[in-house]
Amino acid sequence: MTVLFCFHFNEKNNGGVKSLLDMLEVFSEKGVRIIAAFPFKDGSAIEYLREQGVKVLYVPYTRWDYKLNASTKSKFKSFTWGRIKQTKTYIEALKFKKILREEKIDIVYTNTNTIFFGAILNAIYKIPHFWHVREFGDLDHGNGYILGFATFEKFVERYTTKMIVISMALKNYYESKGIPSEKMITIYDDVSNEYLLNFNCEKFRSDSLNILIAGILQEGKGQIDVLKAFNELCKAGVKANLYIAGKGDESYTQKLGKYVADNQLNDKVHFLGFVEDMNTLRKKMYIAVVASKSEAFGRVTIEAMLGGLVVVATDAGANSELIDNGKTGYLYPSGDYHKLYECIYKIQENRENMYETAVRAQKYAVQYTNGNCGIRIYQEMTKEI
Repeated sequence: MTVLFCFHFNEKNNGGVKSLLDMLEVFSEKGVRIIAAFPFKDGSAIEYLREQGVKVLYVPYTRWDYKLNASTKSKFKSFTWGRIKQTKTYIEALKFKKILREEKIDIVYTNTNTIFFGAILNAIYKIPHFWHVREFGDLDHGNGYILGFATFEKFVERYTTKMIVISMALKNYYESKGIPSEKMITIYDDVSNEYLLNFNCEKFRSDSLNILIAGILQEGKGQIDVLKAFNELCKAGVKANLYIAGKGDESYTQKLGKYVADNQLNDKVHFLGFVEDMNTLRKKMYIAVVASKSEAFGRVTIEAMLGGLVVVATDAGANSELIDNGKTGYLYPSGDYHKLYECIYKIQENRENMYETAVRAQKYAVQYTNGNCGIRIYQEMTKEI
């Protein structure tokens, strides 16, 4: 079986890309011939795949997402170019006929809802198409579809064999938007076992509390709420440091920096930017906060659990599917930074319980390292051959 995997981004640090790369290990073990398509000519994900012996194709298909909070001028530009982008992707699909034939591609897979090249290939050539949707779009990333949700819905219903979603929260969301339930299949993401770290109770006995929030810096990820809760924690006399790993929206990053400066937190809040080696960082952390307004799955949640951290997350999206509140982590009302402060304050008062929670969480999270996602998707694909 030969499968064409259409990537939306070219860097390994992207959550959707990391999840797909983890999944491809299973496909490789199954003897599947993997071909990767990127709308970029270079990048760390491209280099990695080439090192693994995977054939990589440059195909300049386009994205169809835009920022909902963009200026009117920016939105007008996005919508003006929308039809042109669709035409460009359609032309690339027409040119792709020769490659489909020469490479004897059996299945097309699309990663994330931000690209639609795979759906166009299905529309033209009737080749089975699996669409792996990893995001709400509007609720988590603040994105909309240039051609409208109705177009996405049509592409799923007409030009997609199966739409794979990564949580029940995501399935329920798309079902409420009109996507037929029978068109979707829920499969939780795989996470590499490289994030599984050894730790012991001594880790949690330090006087200072190291708190981590990791992920792209954008409004929907809730970093500002974490800063506000951390400020309350410091005012309460808790000796702590907050580490913010990730980069993203420039204006939002400036907003975070201003809050830190205005509240004299510069010596306690550390902006790390993109961190290549998260394992080394997590070994020094005690608590991981996942403050997203709506988390589609929670890859960082599972990574933190595997790394021996106590996870505190919003009760929005898929977090409640991954965390047994009070046993494998803690949930707080989304957007309520005071409740987040209260939760962290209470947790840090009992360091022995922190260790026990981290142990339970790690035991739970190990199930996501067994390649189940890749195996199930592989099985679904073989039904179409």
